[in-house]
Amino acid sequence: MSRTIITTLFSFLAAIIVAQQPMLEFKELKHDFGTIAEEGGKVSHTFEFTNTGATPLVISNVRASCGCTTPNWTKEPVEPGQKGIVTATYNPMGRPGGFNKTITVTSNASNETVRLTISGNVTPKQNKVVEKYAIKVGSIGLKSKALAMGNINYGDSRENSLIIGNIGSEDITVDIVFDDKAVHTQGAITLAKDADGSIKVIFDSEHAKIWGPFTYYGHLSINGKVMDSDDYKIIITGNVVEDFSKMSEQDKRNAPICEIANTTCDLGVIKKGAVKVVKFGIKNQGAKAPLLIRRLINYTSDITTKVTKSSIAPGKTAYVNVTIDTRNMAVKSHKRQLTLITNDPNRSDRRLTVTWTVEE
Repeated sequence: MSRTIITTLFSFLAAIIVAQQPMLEFKELKHDFGTIAEEGGKVSHTFEFTNTGATPLVISNVRASCGCTTPNWTKEPVEPGQKGIVTATYNPMGRPGGFNKTITVTSNASNETVRLTISGNVTPKQNKVVEKYAIKVGSIGLKSKALAMGNINYGDSRENSLIIGNIGSEDITVDIVFDDKAVHTQGAITLAKDADGSIKVIFDSEHAKIWGPFTYYGHLSINGKVMDSDDYKIIITGNVVEDFSKMSEQDKRNAPICEIANTTCDLGVIKKGAVKVVKFGIKNQGAKAPLLIRRLINYTSDITTKVTKSSIAPGKTAYVNVTIDTRNMAVKSHKRQLTLITNDPNRSDRRLTVTWTVEE
């Protein structure tokens, strides 16, 4: 048998085998979604195919080129002449810009692998001002209701800005109104709808005449109306300190020294209803300059305090008297702390602690 006859025979047999196989024929191989919005949600397109072969067609797998595309397809055998589908769903969220993705279809057809393509362009979502803010009060959006000024040298001023957004449907004019003149704003600002802005807050420590930590409260004013509920309350915090950095060596040698023999006092057991007084001795061990008691901070309202002298000459002693009235106190162990602020350049802040137990 000649080689030509053998080749013809094999070709004929191959043609018969192919004719008896299924054939996967898609109506289209590409789809362009055009321009879609990122916030518009998922988009899908269905590719329709026909089994143009002679035996049932079975799709064994459909695989997308990335996790952003989810395929779905006809799982049942498709008889000759019948139709099936492959659906490709694309998720644009977090994927702005152009895209071109492939979906690979694998089956028992004579053309066992077919690649489909989806493409398009995703326009990025517009970050609405309302989404930027964790706190939403009426037409106002805030990242925080608190504004920290940090450490401020006595006599200095400090500025900080409160970031604010208009999440309402109309333009608004916003300001912060404070009860104390030590804190004020640079002025009201006007915000258009969906606009951001900042209100500059100014703290004047010399006007405040306060040492140590401070807290001031203000309320937002909208279109000239002060919103006096707690929802609109703004908190300003900071700490006024003494600037010792400019002291000369001679100043340091003459500076006061705050000596406290005992900074803790345990009163033991106190019968409920009794009143006790404890004294902390504050001595100026410096050579020349007086020791000035800038402030005594009492963090609670159930004890009372008094400083016998606000200016202590070198070698002299003053006292911090702490009065404990147990009549309204719970029967249990108690602990209270005070902070003493002085002009001692080495230790300007001192902590005093009192402990006791109330029993019936």
